[in-house]
Amino acid sequence: MRYVIYWGCTIKVMYPSVEKAAKIVLDRLGINYVDAVNVSCCPVPEVFYIRYPRLWEEIARSNLETLRSQGEGILVICNGCWETFRLVSGNGTDVHHIIEVLYKRRRIVEANIKRRLSGIRFAVQPGCRLYIRSELIDMFKELVKVLGAEIVEWRLEKICCGEPLRFYSEDIAVKERALPKVKDALEHGADAFITFCPGCMLQLEAAALLSGLQIPAINYLEALAVAMGIDPHEIGVQAHLTSTRTFIERVVE
Repeated sequence: MRYVIYWGCTIKVMYPSVEKAAKIVLDRLGINYVDAVNVSCCPVPEVFYIRYPRLWEEIARSNLETLRSQGEGILVICNGCWETFRLVSGNGTDVHHIIEVLYKRRRIVEANIKRRLSGIRFAVQPGCRLYIRSELIDMFKELVKVLGAEIVEWRLEKICCGEPLRFYSEDIAVKERALPKVKDALEHGADAFITFCPGCMLQLEAAALLSGLQIPAINYLEALAVAMGIDPHEIGVQAHLTSTRTFIERVVE
């Protein structure tokens, strides 16, 4: 199968390190893919669906039609994009969250691990949208275990990071949703968050930056590329909003 990767509107702009890591990972795993072209924002439900539901659906369907002309399967990383396409396609089987693709190949993933991340304690941040299909949470955590990292149990894992609320009030979203999660993860001994969703990454790192707390949000694809032996500086992990110095030092020891 040839997948067409839909990057969404956050990864390429805010976290190009995720794009680079994803391509390294997919190449290492022998997954056939192409970059999506001639597409727009998915669009995210909170921006369009509430105010302009028909426009939201029209844009999403147009994107789906374009994507389907470019590959046999649509591969998404962003939870928001995944939810939009899942809703519009009627749970279409050709829309795949990258968690599913990696989990089906977890034995191959494990065989490509060159550097176990045993010195890192991750707070897993699935993102609220994934709870629509709870099995994805279990898949995600199994994939984290493949890295050799420790998973921290923390109280606020299921609480939304506040990214949808940001379109109403960025101040409330960061201070009342993301910041409590940051503090809780740190209190439970986490070195970093690990997530797939770039929206969660942006929210959690913004809250950490605002409060002066040191905890980065590492994308799973970044962590996997590092575990496959890639220098984190080559990926660009050092360019996150919050300092990733401790993460980098521990994984390259």
